[in-house]
Amino acid sequence: FIMTQNLGSIGQIHAYTSVWIPNMILFILVIYSNYKMHKEEPIKALENVNNLLLTSYEIVRGLFTKNTKS
Repeated sequence: FIMTQNLGSIGQIHAYTSVWIPNMILFILVIYSNYKMHKEEPIKALENVNNLLLTSYEIVRGLFTKNTKS
């Protein structure tokens, strides 16, 4: 939102358009997520983000746990 506002304020894009771009992006995301929920299909992008976060957590956790090998 701030990026499009800044582009509008410096004249790179029309000021009216700069305010509506984030709304259009959110509108598309809402339509897509509603479609997926209606069809009861998983949203693959969210699964990928979830897997990335879990992998990152395991790596960080491994860095901070003590090695207890005897």
